[in-house]
Amino acid sequence: MSRRILEVPFSRFFSQSLWRPSIAAALLLSVIFPFHDMALPWPKFFALVGIGGIFYCAAAWALLDADDRWMAKKVMRGASKRRGLTPSFVERRALLSINSFLNARIFSRRPRLRPK
Repeated sequence: MSRRILEVPFSRFFSQSLWRPSIAAALLLSVIFPFHDMALPWPKFFALVGIGGIFYCAAAWALLDADDRWMAKKVMRGASKRRGLTPSFVERRALLSINSFLNARIFSRRPRLRPK
């Protein structure tokens, strides 16, 4: 995908978009995985999933750089003002993914010397 759509090498795409979520996922795996034996009854399973989701979001938010954090806050505030509701977790995650995609797309553009 990174070569066809974004026209950037995978290493640059990873360094600009994927390393932060990868670190957050690795932290989630290292912290929550030892508790997987405790998730046998359904209530404990749902509690563990909830705690894992909160932990992943907190780790991902802590790893964001200042520009992405500012953009996410601005978009979330604007979305809540338009609808009068706070955006859901899925909407917030989608906005962060879109922001990462656009950053990779914008920074991958090279100035062309002559038009095609």
